[in-house]
Amino acid sequence: MSDGLSCYTGNLVAYLERHETDPAGRVARSIRVAVRTDLPDGSLAISHHATPLHRLPDGGELRYRSARDRDAALHGIRAELDAQGQVLVVADSSLLPWSPGTDTGAPHYLLVTGFDDGRWHVVDRFSALLPGGGEQRPFDGRLGEEEFAGLLRPRDPLPPEQRRRNEHAFGFPVPVPPDGDHQWLARVPDESGDGAVLPGQWITDPARALDRLAEHFASGPGGGRLLEDVWAVARHHTFRYERLRDRLDGADEAYSAWNELPRAVRFAHESAQRGRARPSLIATAFGRLSRIEDDLREPLAARGYGVQMEGAKT
Repeated sequence: MSDGLSCYTGNLVAYLERHETDPAGRVARSIRVAVRTDLPDGSLAISHHATPLHRLPDGGELRYRSARDRDAALHGIRAELDAQGQVLVVADSSLLPWSPGTDTGAPHYLLVTGFDDGRWHVVDRFSALLPGGGEQRPFDGRLGEEEFAGLLRPRDPLPPEQRRRNEHAFGFPVPVPPDGDHQWLARVPDESGDGAVLPGQWITDPARALDRLAEHFASGPGGGRLLEDVWAVARHHTFRYERLRDRLDGADEAYSAWNELPRAVRFAHESAQRGRARPSLIATAFGRLSRIEDDLREPLAARGYGVQMEGAKT
């Protein structure tokens, strides 16, 4: 069950179902919010997972592979499909025929599970009311080669915040191919060594990370570059608390607060663009979550949720 996850994690769960019995549970237990603070120009990066999800439980790991040439990319995707029986590919959300077409486009994982008679079997588990409006429903069907290849057309250049999302899609950074390359994920021998280290300066304490995000969004309209990231953080946390509602006091309040966050942040951002900043709205929304996450830190850890990996730099 992957309802409530992002397009990265929802389709990663679908991929992992061949490798473990409860991948959605592993993803739920990994969910956290950590913020990198040492990037140029005051930019931030966000890590959503406290365990490196690209490392597969039965050995090996997932790594990006790419090709500049479309046909070479299709050949590489087909080779991975033949070797593993499935492959995650990186599409553009604005090019998906089953998308409501309300966004400007961003990297979007799809799961390919077959190829026959010149047609690709594509699965997209992602389902959501999108931040900009419109509802995207799951997809499971076959696409001709031209249509399939069209979905993989890369953005060049890729906005820095989107490149950082690809880099941190699994919680810990992995190398990302050059902009302009068609991209997919291949199962390879474990190359990551430690694999659970966040390079640079990160705030891994959830309450402090939320406070830093509040500062970012209160600073002005420039905070809009992270609107999609905050939406994904909130979506991941509501997924976590939905699973804990019957087992954790405070889960209902946490679910409600996280569910309300994207709406409040988007309203404040749009208001700031019109020249009417709403710092109190930002402070209230993030402050409530900061308190909740601080109060739930120990109960969550006792159940194995959001535990920080050793080696993460604070």
